[in-house]
Amino acid sequence: MDEGTLQRIRTSLEIAGDSCHNLVHMPIHRSLAATAYCIQTEKQKYFIKVSEPGFHEWIQCEYRGLRKLEETRCVRIPMIISYQEGDCGNSSLLLLEWIENHPGGDMLGQTKLGEQLASLHDTSEVIFNVKQFGLENDNYIGGNKQVNRWMANWPEFYIQCRLIPQIELGIKQKLIQIEFQDQLMRLCHRIPNLLGSEIVTPALLHGDLWSGNVLFDEKNEPILIDPAVYFGVPEAELAFMELFGGFTPDFYSAYNSILPIPYGYKDRKNLYNLYHLLNHLNLFGTTYLRQAQRCCAYYL
Repeated sequence: MDEGTLQRIRTSLEIAGDSCHNLVHMPIHRSLAATAYCIQTEKQKYFIKVSEPGFHEWIQCEYRGLRKLEETRCVRIPMIISYQEGDCGNSSLLLLEWIENHPGGDMLGQTKLGEQLASLHDTSEVIFNVKQFGLENDNYIGGNKQVNRWMANWPEFYIQCRLIPQIELGIKQKLIQIEFQDQLMRLCHRIPNLLGSEIVTPALLHGDLWSGNVLFDEKNEPILIDPAVYFGVPEAELAFMELFGGFTPDFYSAYNSILPIPYGYKDRKNLYNLYHLLNHLNLFGTTYLRQAQRCCAYYL
């Protein structure tokens, strides 16, 4: 970390009431878009993300997503200490409270998570007075752009803003060949029938809710991190949570007690996960190709 960035962090901490003289930083994770550090002062620990060159908007989107979740007061996020927007010459900085992560697989932690997520999905349309699907800005799902625009029709939004951008990216990267491309486009034509014409209410989704993006503190309170928020249907969130596992029956039971999981969800969940499989294909390569092909073929 360069001295200019360290000085910006010191300034943020001083404003927050921590006039640190000694600041120790240790990198804990690095991605294409950002490096995460543990910051240690004489007073306490902090967590900070520093954007890589050309990715300052990535941190901005994460900050906006965290603020949106915070605004609902339904779920907990790490306390935001400061955000400094970057530009072509400076990194964006997102400074958060440090959370000591504890195992959260027991009944209490999973039950709390289920109740809180159901509350988020159930009340966010009223909180934000949103009647359409999407978001006011694009954001990121992993390192890939997640396209958002306001649309009244959920199946059409899912086709145009979720599947089509991933298909186009896969073709550009030569990961999707012509035969699979044709299958995917045929599936897109079928999606309005597969998802049905029932009117559904938009809900604010975390958008990237796998087990690695949920922390549990010493009191077993769940804390959500790394969002890719948008207004969609709750079952799309639940489907992704099943894709890689990590959530127990206690979570689903608690969720269902507040917001019943819709009839037919089991028939639709893999269709929603096709978006994430294509995104993983585009991020990590052909490891996910067969799984995406099988998912597509099932619905054809």
